[in-house]
Amino acid sequence: MANGNTYTVYVPDRSAPFAFPRSMAVEEVRASLVTTGYTALENADVNVSADGGTITFRRVTGGNKG
Repeated sequence: MANGNTYTVYVPDRSAPFAFPRSMAVEEVRASLVTTGYTALENADVNVSADGGTITFRRVTGGNKG
């Protein structure tokens, strides 16, 4: 899915990844997802792959879906 110009972005409770342009910073990706309803990402842990092409958001340890 990802090419050199996009991030592949995974969020909790969604099996299909999002695609975002790499021109965006990771925090801009987070803010964009929060404004579209993924409010749990405000405090989520973020992991960026070594090649920078995949961003994975995870609930903070001990967090819940609510």
